[in-house]
Amino acid sequence: MAEIDTQNNQNSVIALVSCPLKRGVAASMTQFVYELGTDIIEHRQYVDKDQNHLFARLEWHVDPPFLVRLVFPGSSPTILGSV
Repeated sequence: MAEIDTQNNQNSVIALVSCPLKRGVAASMTQFVYELGTDIIEHRQYVDKDQNHLFARLEWHVDPPFLVRLVFPGSSPTILGSV
């Protein structure tokens, strides 16, 4: 599960991700931002080893107006949001 927060009053987008722990999820998130050609402002993550679950928060810079479509491999749903 992921959410987009566009109410942060900056030129940035925040993705909140909660999903089963799989190798490469964090790399996919940062690769997505890299391929946009923009900068990561902040990236935090927490792994619940008992539940084998990943929680992550990724914020990156955008130049509005901008349409965001996040699709991380092995995750659902597709997230749409606009800034």
